[in-house]
Amino acid sequence: MQHRIQQSKKNSSFLDSAKIRQAIEKKKDILIETEKNIIPYPAYFFRNKKNKIKREGLLVTWSETRIIDLIKQANTNNDRTFTFIGGKTSPRKEAGALNFPSKAVCGTNTRIIDHIRRENLSLEDVDTLIIEIPDKDNESLEPFFADIEFIISKIPSKPNIIAISSNIEKAENQLKKLSLHPQIINLSMWKKSRTENIIIETEDKKQDKSFIVSSLILAYGLKKTICYAEENLVEKIAKELTRLGIATGTILKNDVKSKIEKNVQKFSSLEIEILIIEEGQDFPPIYTTQAIIFTSPPSIKNYNQAINCLSPRTPSTFVFILSNYITDNNIEELKKKVVTDMKKENIPNIEQVISGFLGRLKEHIKEEDTEELEKYKKLFKKNIPLNMRSYVSGFMLKTILQTKDIKITPMQDIFIGAGKNRKIFPGDIKNLLISLEGVKESDIGNIRIMDNYSFAEVNETIIDKVVESLNGIEFKGKKLTVNYGKKKL
Repeated sequence: MQHRIQQSKKNSSFLDSAKIRQAIEKKKDILIETEKNIIPYPAYFFRNKKNKIKREGLLVTWSETRIIDLIKQANTNNDRTFTFIGGKTSPRKEAGALNFPSKAVCGTNTRIIDHIRRENLSLEDVDTLIIEIPDKDNESLEPFFADIEFIISKIPSKPNIIAISSNIEKAENQLKKLSLHPQIINLSMWKKSRTENIIIETEDKKQDKSFIVSSLILAYGLKKTICYAEENLVEKIAKELTRLGIATGTILKNDVKSKIEKNVQKFSSLEIEILIIEEGQDFPPIYTTQAIIFTSPPSIKNYNQAINCLSPRTPSTFVFILSNYITDNNIEELKKKVVTDMKKENIPNIEQVISGFLGRLKEHIKEEDTEELEKYKKLFKKNIPLNMRSYVSGFMLKTILQTKDIKITPMQDIFIGAGKNRKIFPGDIKNLLISLEGVKESDIGNIRIMDNYSFAEVNETIIDKVVESLNGIEFKGKKLTVNYGKKKL
């Protein structure tokens, strides 16, 4: 039975590791620890290989499904690093493909041996061998490593071995039987997690989820985002985003393959910013996504598929899950088996939404025809008196964003007796506030750092707790004075 494995999950990227880079440059044998069922895209190991004619790389995996997934990812990224064998293609077609140049061959152990015996595949020039070791705890590795031993015997000069496994101890023991003693690179040495898993707490099931989705997209400045939504929400979310001028596409359960591929292509080329997928449809092979929004708590399968779509090269990526926490068993299952670092946030407040919307407007203005905009500007100035223009602008924002039912979080300044002279930065104040139990990022407003003191806007409902908790504590080597500032009007 084939088991699907994920690629680039949680933004795992070998590119993050100086340890791996140095080991490759020194041509050391290495054994890299990965998370179970998670193997990042391996083309990185062959990026410096220039000679496609000699074909100096070989990647061996045990899973036919892995080959199929790698083919999809290579096609999406227009990557021509590998010649693939061992998927659903027939051996005869693969033999033809092996006649064409590539930096490396990627295949299952059994199919590679088959082509070696048929003399379709020569390993004469191979100097780098990547071994993706099965991660099933209850399955013996003996047959797989017997095949690896045979493959190595067909390589004239000892290759640089790069082994990848989630079970380091078991893999190391098997490699020793082949007289290989690789340098161990543990998961913590290379994996850089940049994905924030955020639960957006909703009050009840009657809340307008299409409005919440658009608020998240505006407040967080999300561009390349996949929204995984229930059937009754797909059209509603699409209409709301289109109304706000956000290019949107949809993939429904019954869509034909050509329509799905067309929307995936548009999403990949930034022709559309948001791709809405109807619940029940599988995630397509997209690997450049900035954020995923689930309108209800996903199953482990759907979460894993979604994570696989996140870009490993984007500095910060997000997974948002809308949940009222009353009947969300899926959340507890995810926490137990997949994600341990989920944090709770409220629905973005009006200030965050408006700020994000205005940011988008400024970006669009830069792309617009200035002569065309000049006409509208003159009409606005001609018809709206100077003393009313800001009010009219505010009313237009309120109308466009339909914010009449949004509650504005009441904020009040707190005074903090530390500033620039003590090398205090806004991030220090923010982290100090978030460290308090019950304080969320949405409870914090503007932070202003002066020479000897600072001000921070805090949710009015928790200000007493904040002042009481922080006043008199030790902060950066000195006792901190914290008091109430002026109330925001």
